[in-house]
Amino acid sequence: METETIKEHENTTLPFEQRYEAMMVRSQKVRSTYSSLKDQEVFLQEEVTRLNGEDLLLEKVQELFKHLLNKYVYEFAESFSEIVSEGLQSIYHDQNVSFDIEVEQKRGKVYANFIIEQNGRRGNPLDSFGGGVSAVVSLLLRILVVLKSDLSRYLLLDESLASLSTEYVETCGDFLRKLCDELDVNILLVTHNSDFLDMSDNAYRGTADSNDRLQLKKL
Repeated sequence: METETIKEHENTTLPFEQRYEAMMVRSQKVRSTYSSLKDQEVFLQEEVTRLNGEDLLLEKVQELFKHLLNKYVYEFAESFSEIVSEGLQSIYHDQNVSFDIEVEQKRGKVYANFIIEQNGRRGNPLDSFGGGVSAVVSLLLRILVVLKSDLSRYLLLDESLASLSTEYVETCGDFLRKLCDELDVNILLVTHNSDFLDMSDNAYRGTADSNDRLQLKKL
């Protein structure tokens, strides 16, 4: 405070012209600062407007993606349901059986529920029906994933059809045979069911030697 008082006292002793010039310099600095702040204000207002526009655009894009995703999921579910139903009907030819994927949204997310309808009864394949139907549905879905994902067309079925009833082994084997011939799918089926032997191109019997190593013999 003491230094400022001395400076103020000294300034009042300056000639009027010098004090006027000093005041004009300070005034010019104030105007320059004000002009700079106004420019920043305009820039910030434009930036806020631009960001608000981007937010609106992002919201619209997000809604578009949700719409496309939902559309894709529903179309995917419908086509998969039809294909799996055809596969089931070709194997369980004497039954009224079909497959359906029910799509629903919960808390902004899409969920798919697998449903089997067999002779008028609907339910989850794992909870409401025998293991044979569930095994066939699992097999058909795996085949579809391989085909849709453009993966190598090799399928390993390790006792995947063990629960299949004996009366449907032949129709299931015919279905797998047709699948290999028409879609160029290669299947390695590991099974204890010898009824599948006549439907394969190559069959082997596996036994364990004295060292528990697998030995294969072509049949």
